Order: sequence, then structure tokens, then C-alpha cells
Amino acid sequence: MIENKRVTDIKRAILQIFTKTHGLTLQTDAVRYLLEVMQEGNIDLKSLPQILENIISTYRSTFDASDLITKESLEQVVHQIFQQNRRTRTLDALPAILKKDLDPQTHFRVINAFEMPRYKYDSFTKSFVIDNVEKSLSAKENKKWEMLKRRLQYLLGMISQIKDGCLYLEDEESNVPIDLSDANCSIGLFTEGCIVIVEGVFESGVFKVSFIGFPSDPNEENRNFVNFDYLINSNQKSFTKDVLLEVESNENAWFIFSEVHLDDQKTLQALGKILQVLNDSKPTPFALIFLGNFSSKSVNGMPMGFESYQNGFNQLAQLISKFPNLANNTNFVFIPGPEDPFGGAIYPMAPIPDSFTLKIRQICKKAHFTTNPCRIIFCTQELVFFRYDLAKKVHRNAILEPRHTDLFKSHLVSTILKSHHLLPFPLHIQPIYWDFDHSLSLFPNPNLEIHLKVSKKLKKKQFVQIQAHFRKIIFLFYAIFRTKGRLISGNGLLKEK
Repeated sequence: MIENKRVTDIKRAILQIFTKTHGLTLQTDAVRYLLEVMQEGNIDLKSLPQILENIISTYRSTFDASDLITKESLEQVVHQIFQQNRRTRTLDALPAILKKDLDPQTHFRVINAFEMPRYKYDSFTKSFVIDNVEKSLSAKENKKWEMLKRRLQYLLGMISQIKDGCLYLEDEESNVPIDLSDANCSIGLFTEGCIVIVEGVFESGVFKVSFIGFPSDPNEENRNFVNFDYLINSNQKSFTKDVLLEVESNENAWFIFSEVHLDDQKTLQALGKILQVLNDSKPTPFALIFLGNFSSKSVNGMPMGFESYQNGFNQLAQLISKFPNLANNTNFVFIPGPEDPFGGAIYPMAPIPDSFTLKIRQICKKAHFTTNPCRIIFCTQELVFFRYDLAKKVHRNAILEPRHTDLFKSHLVSTILKSHHLLPFPLHIQPIYWDFDHSLSLFPNPNLEIHLKVSKKLKKKQFVQIQAHFRKIIFLFYAIFRTKGRLISGNGLLKEK
């Protein structure tokens, strides 16, 4: 009853000052928003009139032509007041209004590949719009061609092998045989399925290529010209860039692990040492990201393996329960590997089934079991995580030997960034779900892309392939600080005893 009276008093003051004193009209959702703001800020009723007058003054200086106040305009005004107070270090006027907005957890979203919205280009409006057509894992045959058409719509041609041993350059309407025997190439590794630009001459029905390269990439300054909203179906409200950058400026540490075999006691012991250090650290790590495989042996096709697999996650839950600081405050993200249940053949891979992860969800307050690959949106940053042996797959299927084999890492990076796709291969080399090809797209390129497998570290621009596995004698893992793509080894946190 006391709380209800407080809400009534706040609402009465809002209507009195806005409507009767200043002749302004508040929409219903605007009133609801102000009530929420005042309650979250735990505003003293005695200071409420002064705060409301401040809001009205700022509103009129910003929206002087309108007496009808919307929720959106109020949100902008409140953020503006907060920024002014922050710059002048006078936070007493709105003491806790944006406390929730400045909580990093408010801006952390794990994007499941199967829930990611698909965009299509509307040639009439010359803009990208949401494609609301229902998607399915068992899509009809025409979906395959629609998938290829989406990739080809703005590019010149795709390398294909229509006949055994014969390469072609094709688009959605035609194809032409190509001869690469005398071709020079730009940096990159070219496989079937790559979209390329070629130069050469057409002789005797064959296009003899003198140069082959990837299409030019947009400048970094133009990266955000397409504003894809991956949270289109969520209740996530929009925030000003100032607020997002304010959250990003805090020291938010993310730790990345791969090949954490939960059926190996040595692995669990090593992980326990790491979690102990992280649990005692200040500030508490914001996110721990685990990429499979989570078992030393494939559990697919082995019914007895499922029981061992579940026991592994139960042991992990028991281990995490010893570190309440992490269990209650840290985001735990689990991304499956090719040997985890029901995975490995077709991408994107589904999350680890709930039946294996019940105890983890009970222990970890912020557990996320997601697809492989997945995206994580944090403030203005977009990160892509992918557990896949990409280097091996690209090298095995390359149709041209790169000129400088000692620059293999750079070639691999260029291939992925300029292909704008995580799996630039034809479907017979790597099957994918036709209706979810868009979740593998890298257009525009993310701020940070992380591929994990058991291999050497690879880093350039937004693309990172790192060694972070637990099967070696030295336990390796990596950390991202401030989510700016600054990647460092986490080994310094562990010291030999």
C-alpha cells in the first residue's frame, strides 16, 4: 500500500506540473516511462518538482515546436540531462536514473544464428529491409538458389566446378569456362564458391585469366553505412551513442577458452585454478566464453557417450558453484564444437541440448548456450565467434597456390574478410542450412571475429584465430579487455607453484 501511494503521488506530480502548470500533453507510454525513471532513481518526493521542471526546460529547448510529449522524446531528454550532469560532475539532480543504462549487462546480447533476422536489398527504396519470410532447417529446393542469388546480387562471379576438373566463373544467369594456368592473384586463397573479379582475354570459348582477385572492400569509415539491427525482435530499447561509449569505457574483461574437455580430470583441475584467480580478481570478469569440443571423444553415434558428456557438464556446474562471485555476476557463454552432440556436419550448429546443461543453468545466473557460429553484441561492438578448422578447409580446397606461401596467415585473413562469409565454399564441400546462410554472412565485417581451433595464433584487423585449448601441458587462454579487439594471453594470471 505504501508503494502504491508513492506511485500515485509521483503520477499526480507529473500530471500537475506537465499538464496544469505548463499546458503540455503526455502520451500514456511517456507517463509510464517517467514513472519508471523516478522509481528507478528512488527520487525524493520533495525534490521531484525541481527535477520535473528541469526535464520540461530541457524538453522545450530541444522540442520547442511540440506540446505533445512522446516517450521517445523524453528518453532523449533524460539522456541529455544525464550527459550534462556527468560532464559537470553534478549527478545529484538525477542520482540513479540511468544506473540500469550504464550496467554493462544491459548492453550484452548473445545472438543465436537461428534467431538472427535476415535482411534483403530493396532495389526500389535502395535500402536493406527485413525479410520476414518464414525460415526452415528443411527448406525447399528454391531456397538453395535464393541463397546463392543473395550472395551474387552485388558481385561479379563465383568460381565453380560444373564439370570435373574444369573451373567456371558463373553468376545466376550464365557461366564461362576459365583458365587459371597463367593467372596472377592478389593476396588471398581462392576456393570454389569464392566471389572474384578477373582480368584476361576470351579465346576459343575459354576466358584466359591474367589476374584474379577479390572485390574491393569498403573503407573502414563506411563500415556502419548499413545499420543492421540484430535485436529487431527484442525489447531492447535504443540508447544514445554517448551512453554506449560510456559503458564501453569501463574495464570489462572477457576470457575465451576452447577444447575444455570435461571428461578429463586434469582439464577440470586446471580450469579450477583459473576460475579461482578470476573469482578473486577485481573487477569481476564480465564474460567467460567457452568453445567446444567439450569432450575428448566424439559423442555422436555413441549412446554411452551422452551419459559421460552430461556428467562432464554436471562436474563443471559443481566446480563453478565453488566460485559464487563468477556464478552470480559473470556471463557464461557456451558454443558447441564439431564433436559435440548432433553437430559438425551442417552449419550453423544448434546449441548444446538443454538435457545436458540443466545444472549449469541452475548454478550460473547468466548462462547462454548458443549456436556455432554466434554473434555477441556489446554496446557499439559486434563480435563473431566460430569454432571451425577454417585454415585446414581453405588450404585443402584452394585452386591456386599463393605466391608467398610464408604469408599463409595473411592469405587466410584476406579470404574471409573479402569474401564476407564464414564459409566461402560450395555446398558439396561444406553443407549449410539454406535458410540460415545469412547468419554466416560477414557483411559488413564485424569489429572482432574470433575463430578457434587447435592451431597457432593468427591475428589481423578484425580477424583472429587463436590457440586456446586445454589439452597441452601449458593451459592457454586469451582475454579481451575493453572489447576493443585488444587480445592478450591470459597465461600471466596463472603462475607455477
